Amino acid sequence: MMMNRMTFSIRLRYLLLAATLFSILCVPPLQAALLKDIRLGEYKTFTRIVFELDKTPPKIPDISSNPDELRLIFQDIAADLVRKISIKQSPHVNAVQIWLEANQLSAVFKVDTPFTHSKIRSMSNPPRLLVDVHW
Repeated sequence: MMMNRMTFSIRLRYLLLAATLFSILCVPPLQAALLKDIRLGEYKTFTRIVFELDKTPPKIPDISSNPDELRLIFQDIAADLVRKISIKQSPHVNAVQIWLEANQLSAVFKVDTPFTHSKIRSMSNPPRLLVDVHW
């Protein structure tokens, strides 16, 4: 009886060790997408904001707006911006603020002109999110 318990205990330990090693070696770690760059482009009736990422984001960001700002809230995104965000290309955008808290990134665009609506879509190769803000 005592031998069966010891054998069971040893087998259980080996099974737990094998499961732990399998999960460490075979399950890839979850990593947030990285925001690499933000660019602004001005067109006749709208401004395009391009968010370039290292991989496709898990979901489209939430958009909230009021008369003087546009805010995009990304989940599971981290920032790895390599250059300053230039707002010279848009006469409507006064400032850009990036806030990172845990795995939530907020991009706030301060504007001086009320906009009518915004549209968002994603593209791949390279992974990008395009936000068109219509004036």
